[in-house]
This record gives sequence, structure tokens and C-alpha cells, in this order.
Amino acid sequence: MVPFIFCSSHQAPLMLSSAVDLLFVLTCPIRYRAIRTLPYVTGLCIPAGIYSLVVIVFGWIMVNDDLLEFCNPLVGTHPLVLSWWIMTNIAINICILITYMIALAVLKSKAVYSEYHGVTRRLSNYYVCFWRSSDYRRAFKEQLNILLCKRVLLDGTQPNQYQSVCNRRQLI
Repeated sequence: MVPFIFCSSHQAPLMLSSAVDLLFVLTCPIRYRAIRTLPYVTGLCIPAGIYSLVVIVFGWIMVNDDLLEFCNPLVGTHPLVLSWWIMTNIAINICILITYMIALAVLKSKAVYSEYHGVTRRLSNYYVCFWRSSDYRRAFKEQLNILLCKRVLLDGTQPNQYQSVCNRRQLI
């Protein structure tokens, strides 16, 4: 029963450590690459281990000899321990959610700054050429047909259903 409670109590703080790790990678990528792995991972796991040990010790202190009907070992703990465990897990889950929202905001701000405007500037030439040039439109449609394995005959009509649709030597 103790290993199950330890593992159940360990998972939420470990997910918080994972979220903090992601946020750290996004905000300080150079420092993140310079950190030695073993001390860093150990440092991320220690708070979760301490929390799990506190839950186990608190549950052990509050143990009584009442007859229990339970299907989950955590439900079998003292009601005070169970309510404390639920409240702390809710708080940890809220922290995880906030950390992921901050990470998403950081990622989105970096992506918008570095990618979005440059991509739209580069694509604007494509749309102007496609709109104004019939030769460009025809070349694009031919390339699209090649990618989709569609065969276009010399006169611009589509082949009938019995002709090969993916023989690239005969494509225009």
C-alpha cells in the first residue's frame, strides 16, 4: 500500500517539474544546455519525493484501526489525510496549468515574432504572381497535378478513368 501511495503522490509534483522544465527550456535555452543532466534531473525529482514522503508520514501518523471499505489505497487513509492530499493535488494541478499557459504564451510570442511576419512577407509574392500571371497559374496547376498523381493530357483535358493516373513520364 505504501508504494502505491508514494507513486500516486509523486506523479502530480513530477508533472509540475516537467512543466517547469519546459518553461525553463523556452526562456533560457542556452543555460538549459549548459546544465549537467544528472544534478538537474535530481533537483527536479527531489521536491516530488519530499511531497510523497510527507503524504506517507502524515498518513502513517493519522492511522487508526477502523474497518475500511475501499478500492483505492488513498481512499483508505484518514479523512484528514485524504482531504489534504486532494487539496494539495488540486493546487499542484492549477500550478501545472498556469505553468503550461505561461510556456504557451512564451512560445507563441517567440513564434509570432520570428516566424509569422517573415512567412507572410515571403508568401505575398506568390499570391501576386498567382493572381496576375496565367503562366504562373498553369505551372502551379501542373506541379500540383504531379504531386497528386493526376494525369493531364496535352490539350488540357483530364484522362478517362481507365488511363494510368500515376505514370509520371507521361505527365505534362
